[in-house]
Amino acid sequence: MAELYHTIYVQQEIDPDSLIAIFVLKEFGDFLYPGIGQAKIDVVESMPENKNGWALDEEGIVSFHFDDAKFPFREQLSLTKQVLYDLKIKDEALNELVKIAEDKEGQNDYNFYEILANLVKEHQVKPSKVFGAAILVLKPHYESLRERLAKLPTEYMRCFDEGRVEAFVAKQKRESIRVLTIESDEAELAPFLHNRKEIQADIVAQKFSSGKINVTSKHKLRIDLTDVVAVLRLDEARKRKLPFDRINWNDLRVEGRMEKIAGWNYDSEIGGIFFTGMGPKREPSQLELVDLKKALLVGLDFNNFDTRCPEQGCRGKKCRYYFYNLLRCRKRRMNDSRSTFNNPKKAA
Repeated sequence: MAELYHTIYVQQEIDPDSLIAIFVLKEFGDFLYPGIGQAKIDVVESMPENKNGWALDEEGIVSFHFDDAKFPFREQLSLTKQVLYDLKIKDEALNELVKIAEDKEGQNDYNFYEILANLVKEHQVKPSKVFGAAILVLKPHYESLRERLAKLPTEYMRCFDEGRVEAFVAKQKRESIRVLTIESDEAELAPFLHNRKEIQADIVAQKFSSGKINVTSKHKLRIDLTDVVAVLRLDEARKRKLPFDRINWNDLRVEGRMEKIAGWNYDSEIGGIFFTGMGPKREPSQLELVDLKKALLVGLDFNNFDTRCPEQGCRGKKCRYYFYNLLRCRKRRMNDSRSTFNNPKKAA
C-alpha cells in the first residue's frame, strides 16, 4: 500500500457503476487510501504492461474494471459493492447507491441510473469529463438519501407507539416468515424494515393515507404470494359489494391486474403486490391493516384451514375460505390422493 494515492485508472467503457464506485472511493476512502480524494482520474485503454492492480497500488494508483485491476469487472459483484466491501463501511445511504449502480432502484424512485447513463452519453467524446459532472449530481443525491433515511427509525417508532405497526410470524412450507404491517406515508420505510438489522422483516405490508398499499417481500426468499393476492382481491370485492357472479375465480391469482378488481397488481418476479387505485378516479383500497394481516396469515400458510373444516371433505360455501378458491381447498374438494392436507393444522 502506498503512502499517498495520486491516480485512478478506469477503462474507456464508463458506466453508472464506475461513476458511483469512484465517487464512493474518493469521498470515503481517504483513511485507507491517503490522498485519494484529490487523486486525478485517467481514462486509459489498458493497464501498464506487466503490472496488475496490486503492483499499481504500491505506486499510489487505484485501478478499476480491467481483468487484473484492483477492482475488476465481475458479473455478480458491482464495482461499487467491491469498494464498500474494501472500505468496510456500513451506511444505508451508500447501500442505496449500490442499488443504483446495479440498476435495482425501488419502485418509488425516479431512475437515477438513467440520469448517470445520460451523463456518460453526453460526455462520450471526452469521457474524462464525465466524472466531474457525475460528482455534481451524486453528492447532493447521496446527502438527500442520507437525510431521508435518517428519518426512518423515528418514523417507525412513532408508528409503533401509535399502534400502527404489527409484527407476527407466518408459516410457508415449514419456513417461518417474519411479517410486518404498518401504516405510514414514508416511501422508503419498506426497504428500511426489510434491511434493518434489528427488524429484518421478510414481508412488509404498508398502507399509505392515500389508500395505496404495497406488499413487498425479500426477493431471495422467493415467497409464494399467489394465495395472498387471491385473498386481497376477493376481500376488496367484498368490501365494495361487487357481485361474486361477476368475478372469475380462476383469475384471483393471475399475474398483473385482474378484471373487475384491477386495483391490485401482482408481480411474482419481484415478489410484490401493489394497490394503486380502483377505476379511473384511482379510488383508495377499502382494506385496513387488520385485513392485510388476515390475507397474509391465510394466504401464506398452505396448511391453514378454517377452524370448522372437517378432517376430510369440504363444507363448501358455508366455509369462510371457500370463495378464495385456495389451492389447498381445491385439492381437498377434488379428493386428490396426492394432497398433503389430510391432517390439516387448525387455524386460529
